Amino acid sequence: MSAPVLVALSSRGSNRTAQVKAGQAFERVWLLVTNSGIRLHPMNQILQLPEIKTEVTKLMPMEGVMPQLTFRLGYAEQEKEHTPRRPLNEVLIL
Repeated sequence: MSAPVLVALSSRGSNRTAQVKAGQAFERVWLLVTNSGIRLHPMNQILQLPEIKTEVTKLMPMEGVMPQLTFRLGYAEQEKEHTPRRPLNEVLIL
């Protein structure tokens, strides 16, 4: 996937309500971009590291906003044709 865009979805504060609303907004964004032929790749694990979350927070254009989710956007290659799978009994002994 070519991913020229990195997005940090943010909210004012970081309480449970703000987190849920950010998640709801994220779902809407994901559906919208998918419908437009753009692919989304969640990359939220980077916000689990306090030093990186601090750096991302400093990049926010407004005071008092907290990054809740990060993801990248781009165009993916066309999906490949389905490849047949081996029968389960060939790879698993029951």
